[in-house]
Amino acid sequence: MRTGRIVLSGMFGFAVRRTPMQTNPVRETKLARNIAPKGRTAGAGGLTIDQLRFILSAVRTSQLPCPRKLSKAERQRGTPVKAYTPPTVAEYCEGADLVDIITVYAATGLRRSQMLGTDGALLDHWFALILPMSPSPFLPPATRLDR
Repeated sequence: MRTGRIVLSGMFGFAVRRTPMQTNPVRETKLARNIAPKGRTAGAGGLTIDQLRFILSAVRTSQLPCPRKLSKAERQRGTPVKAYTPPTVAEYCEGADLVDIITVYAATGLRRSQMLGTDGALLDHWFALILPMSPSPFLPPATRLDR
């Protein structure tokens, strides 16, 4: 809110100096105080257990057709493709190897950048653990792994 006010004040200040505008309307306004935020102001929320169960079962067993974005050539084509049958969600996820990735995300709770930051030395197959790569910018220094 303050940044927007600063930018607008600068723009109107320039307009006052260069045009017949008499006053800067932003300068006379006051910032609103104690305004409650509207809805979620942070990132994505967590999933409930039922939502997670639904996602994990859908990527393996869903029979719904998977929506597909047509390529530019297909959109510009005068006649539609006749022999195309869209894959099911489960077939698409299996073909794109999404089932395993989604399962690992659900099991570990790591962020995408943390998952990409793991290497083979930090995979513990005996205890089935995946540890984020050290040093990770997402972990405080006291919890980082030392190599």
